[in-house]
Parts: sequence; structure tokens; C-alpha cells
Amino acid sequence: MIVMSQLNTLPRDRVIRILKSNGFVFIKSGGPHMKFKKYDESGKCLSTTLVSHCPKIVPMPSDA
Repeated sequence: MIVMSQLNTLPRDRVIRILKSNGFVFIKSGGPHMKFKKYDESGKCLSTTLVSHCPKIVPMPSDA
């Protein structure tokens, strides 16, 4: 029997920092879902959605 260990979750602000450092830009938020997009060198649009089920509302970090 193969037992897989549980993956550790990353803090929301750390994931956002990683996305932004890789060229993704925050587009919109709908409830706990945050959408990020970036365009690669060939002009192809890449997008991802971050789902944050925080027990409390945490404001979107500034771009500073």
C-alpha cells in the first residue's frame, strides 16, 4: 500500500508574491477567488486562479 504525505499549504500572501515575481498581474476578485494573468514572449495569455478560504477577510496586499 502506498501512502502519500499531505502537502503543506503556503500562506496566501506568499503565493501572491510568487505569482507577481513571475510576471502575473492581479485582475479581479470574486469571493475567495483571485484571478491573475500574464502574457508570455509570444503573446500567449496565461492565467491562474488562487482560491483563498481564509477564516477572516484579509485585504489584497499592495503592489509596494
